[in-house]
Amino acid sequence: MGLLPLLRQSLGGFWQKAGGSCRVSEFFSIFFGEFQKKPKQRAGPKERFSPHNQIETMAKGTEIDKLDKQILSILMRNAKKPYTDIAKQLYVSGGTIHVRMKKMEDAGIVKGYSLNVDPASLGYDITAFLGVYLDKSSLYDDVADELEKIPEVVAAHYTTGLYSIFATIVCRDTKHLREVLHDKIQKIEGIQRTETFISLQESINRPIDITGEGQENSADE
Repeated sequence: MGLLPLLRQSLGGFWQKAGGSCRVSEFFSIFFGEFQKKPKQRAGPKERFSPHNQIETMAKGTEIDKLDKQILSILMRNAKKPYTDIAKQLYVSGGTIHVRMKKMEDAGIVKGYSLNVDPASLGYDITAFLGVYLDKSSLYDDVADELEKIPEVVAAHYTTGLYSIFATIVCRDTKHLREVLHDKIQKIEGIQRTETFISLQESINRPIDITGEGQENSADE
């Protein structure tokens, strides 16, 4: 039996696909074309690095990764540090830093930027803490609104324990402090009484350690 009749008998399906009549060379071209493997595409990683994609996930669920925390840790210690320098330090592109910060701002993680100054150098020598007793706890919002109108009150917290509100006051001297307490704070309706604690020295004032690497091993000093 010749080669072509043998091929017709053994590989009838493929032979019909070839048109039922062809040369041997044409048949093998069709035969091997059916089984030729397609070029295998290189499988990429499950999550290829993309600042935009990673931050989209963060913005929706307000989740941040290690890089986000490193960026924040650096800027919390030195908000003036250029993004280009941060990028070099963390081995990423400058655009990545911009995108990460913008997304964290939009997510409400970064609430704003401020300048940390030494009040004593500006003539404000007294820092005092004020424990406020309220007539009723339900008056907190009203009293907090009134405290916010007093420039010397720089912070206030609604707390558990003895006081309803614990506030921080910065004044030029004890005379100024007395004026703030007597003429402003104690005249607020809803405040029953207050207790004042004057700071003699500030020993610690630092941002939180969000990287878990400790203050000494911070990404930036």
